[in-house]
Amino acid sequence: MAGEWRQVSLWDIAHYINGRATKPSELCGDEGVPVIKIAELNRGITEQTGRIPGELVESERWVKDGDLLFAWSGSVGIYLYPRA
Repeated sequence: MAGEWRQVSLWDIAHYINGRATKPSELCGDEGVPVIKIAELNRGITEQTGRIPGELVESERWVKDGDLLFAWSGSVGIYLYPRA
């Protein structure tokens, strides 16, 4: 019947990709692409956001429109990314 809710496993309806560990030696100042961590989910990309060369980011780890980002630790919350 239309409009009814059904219970499903989150593992069955999404593809989960763990983040990557960023080494301090990979950071490149103001150049490169932002590293999205829990802090960026909370406050958006800022001047304090670390950046790495884009060629170090594997293709499956690029954030695309419609992606949902989950923090596996930290505060529980719902966030819209990218933040304006």
